[in-house]
Amino acid sequence: MGYNYHQYVMHRYVSLFLKCATIILFERHAHHKITLKKLIRKFAPVETRHKTSSGNKRRLTLESLENRELLTVVGFDSVCDAYEGSSDGYFRLHRDDASDILKVDFEVSNLNGTTANYAGWARNGVDFYYLPGTNSWSNQGYVHFLVGQQFLDINVFVIDDMWREGDETLQLTLLPSANYEIGEGTASITIFDNEPPVGMSFTPYTPETKYINPMEIPEENWKINEVGIRRNGDFDDGNAIPDWWSGTASDNENDLIRLDVSVVSTTDVEYWFRATGATPDVRFWNSSLKGGTPVQTINGGTQITTGITIYAEYISAGSAHVTFELVAIDTITSETLLMETIVFRPFNSITCAFVGEFQTAGQMDANHGINRTVQDLLLDGYDVHVWDDGHDWWSWDQADEWGRGPAYDTIVNAVNHHGQSKIALFGYSHGGGTVYNVAWRIDNNYADTKGNTMTKPYSLVFTSYVDAVTNSGFFNFFEENRRPPGSGFHLGQYQTNQTLMNPGTWANGGPLDDNQEADGSADSSEVEDTEGDGYDVDRTTLGVNHRTIDDDDEVLDLLKLKFIAKVVR
Repeated sequence: MGYNYHQYVMHRYVSLFLKCATIILFERHAHHKITLKKLIRKFAPVETRHKTSSGNKRRLTLESLENRELLTVVGFDSVCDAYEGSSDGYFRLHRDDASDILKVDFEVSNLNGTTANYAGWARNGVDFYYLPGTNSWSNQGYVHFLVGQQFLDINVFVIDDMWREGDETLQLTLLPSANYEIGEGTASITIFDNEPPVGMSFTPYTPETKYINPMEIPEENWKINEVGIRRNGDFDDGNAIPDWWSGTASDNENDLIRLDVSVVSTTDVEYWFRATGATPDVRFWNSSLKGGTPVQTINGGTQITTGITIYAEYISAGSAHVTFELVAIDTITSETLLMETIVFRPFNSITCAFVGEFQTAGQMDANHGINRTVQDLLLDGYDVHVWDDGHDWWSWDQADEWGRGPAYDTIVNAVNHHGQSKIALFGYSHGGGTVYNVAWRIDNNYADTKGNTMTKPYSLVFTSYVDAVTNSGFFNFFEENRRPPGSGFHLGQYQTNQTLMNPGTWANGGPLDDNQEADGSADSSEVEDTEGDGYDVDRTTLGVNHRTIDDDDEVLDLLKLKFIAKVVR
């Protein structure tokens, strides 16, 4: 039985493989290296002819197979950054077979445009001279390895210009070819600018509260949530005129937002702080007590020559979000080098939180979980005030058993003068009992300590207990299981573990006593009902007790999650 063509080819290569294996076996200890390429050339003919049954001749070229399977590998070996006006850079290529001349193709990354000003990316032919083979209409180029050359540099000759572009990146990518395989195919260098640096930034702060001083808001927070600010319509200076009309502010003025503006002083660069609109609802002062002349933000704005601290005031009863910009301008070319924007957003909600017995409002430590939640929400862009529970003798002035005190006064003022129509309350232990008391007062719209009631529309959109205990007198150690009156959504988290400090039901929280939701439907424990107006969660299985439940991350995370879902900023 005769061979067909494919059997013949297979026979030839099996024979070749056996010969190679034999040579490797007997010459494995030789000082010279025997490669597959050498063995193929030693034993295989350049070409083999075989006549088919039809009489046609077919040719198998082993040399082409060899070239296809044993290509040299080319890749980036190392790079050298460049310094404008000082030293040039390079991309160093390496190949593993230097026996032949080899052309290698590459491309300047599309981010390194040739016509547009791509911030942060060096431009071919603009920031450095055209790389080999590239030109004004093509970013693809090439270089040649010579015989015996294993390393080859693509030199980057930097153009020393006068532009303040900052440090820029140049990225190259090797292009595929039938003549080589690609190893490390992408590399980049930095071209360091030699002009004086340009830099600027905003640092806004949280609003001032009684127990937590203004804090720097992280950039990732204020860029997403914007900077919250109170409409300054109350009468802090006691003149019965909305404070946005007053030229000065009293020492207890707390409705202005601090803003730090930082710039890097540079020759031939001016920084300007200005509003993007003609008549913004926000103006700035050089002091938290106002006074003097407001900082100019329209008609070109104010030139900033060094770092300053200014205070933003919302001067309208409206709801507009107001944008300001800080720009760096090259005084020689009039080119805008950098721009940063910041947006102020008036608060639409007011939140009061209450810590537990023997805790201190505003104290940040591992035993003050409610305080830490308040801090997180302030940094997230909410207007949140924290208070003592009103149960201890030293905190009776915070909120009494009828819900009266500074906490309720703050809510009335926010509704009447700050345009904050949404109210939220949450508290731990006796602070949870205070939540009920304040909610009862809100629901009935009773007067505050100054005799004021709420004259603008409002709604209690969120309440929450963390192992709440009643707060209706000096000796109260039983669970607060009444739903806060008028609450649009209530989250209750409680535990029933017994300890020496809370045996039985003494000083433990619990679910709502009537097991009913506000709409009369049955409360499904631990599962939010279809009406979406709240639910209770038994946290006993977490191993917490009354003293530790407010510090448990799972408890605090759920509180924050539901708060953010239900309360607008």
